[in-house]
Amino acid sequence: MTVEQIELRKILTQMLADNGINRETIVDFVKGIVDEKVDRAVERMMHEKDMDSLINSHVKTSIRRALREEVSDKVRRTLGSASISIECHERIKEQ
Repeated sequence: MTVEQIELRKILTQMLADNGINRETIVDFVKGIVDEKVDRAVERMMHEKDMDSLINSHVKTSIRRALREEVSDKVRRTLGSASISIECHERIKEQ
């Protein structure tokens, strides 16, 4: 820091102290402002976004995934114990 910056810092610190403001009051003040802004942002998001559709979409995705896994497992178990034979015949075109 330059000498000017140090002096400016001392002056500002003294001015704040004269008005009863110190590090702790500034921290509380900033925390209050941040909390208020976060609360407003959450409220805005809740009203702007349709939470029901977001939840429904997530639930549908989870259900699809679970059903796909269960059906795949059942098919694998069933076909794993089955014997399948396939015959292929060449089909001749008539002219």
